[in-house]
Amino acid sequence: MTPNERKELRKQQRQLEAAVRLFQALPGFPRAQNEIYRQELEVSRDLNAAPIASPGRLEQAIRKLDLRGKAYSELVQAPAVQDAFIHILRWLAKIAWQDFTGYTVEVYPLMGYKAQQILERVQYWINEGYKRLVNAATGAKQPESQNLPDSSVSPATQARQPRTIGDRLDEAALAEDISHEEQAHRIGIARTTYFEVKSGHGGKKAKHKTEIYLESVLSNRSMRKPD
Repeated sequence: MTPNERKELRKQQRQLEAAVRLFQALPGFPRAQNEIYRQELEVSRDLNAAPIASPGRLEQAIRKLDLRGKAYSELVQAPAVQDAFIHILRWLAKIAWQDFTGYTVEVYPLMGYKAQQILERVQYWINEGYKRLVNAATGAKQPESQNLPDSSVSPATQARQPRTIGDRLDEAALAEDISHEEQAHRIGIARTTYFEVKSGHGGKKAKHKTEIYLESVLSNRSMRKPD
């Protein structure tokens, strides 16, 4: 691991710790944790019964991610909480990959079609958090709790929403396990410009650079399918 990679890893760890502290301070956090604990008992049993790297194990790893994603998404009612939720989801993606492969992402990085299934589910829950922000901002009634999505169906299909450039940047950041600041650096644009592009604005030159970056990252990952 290079010095820059170690620095980025420490930064992500600090972000995760801050995100967890924010969630722990929310009034609904104890209830969410209790619900996660109650449901994870069964999931963990099924997960441990499935062979490492098997389709059944991937299904249970995603199911475990879903339990936490659903519980934490229901606590999102402010932008700061959504930002924290995204950091937690990035951590949950790593845990799901380790549950599936038996290795940490540092030893066996997320890649290939099966990793994409995990990352798509993370994106699904990010979108669910944003939905709750929209409802909170407009005063709309928050949706009642629903059953978890069918893990055999692509989260992108479940969301039924067009993928914006912001969605694709979030997916690429999750895929590469980097911050938005690092992503802006890799694209070659300023941080302010990056967030303008991410929101659907920005100049043609910045958008062109972003599209080249996204094509490189997302296309390469989609081609890395298991044997």
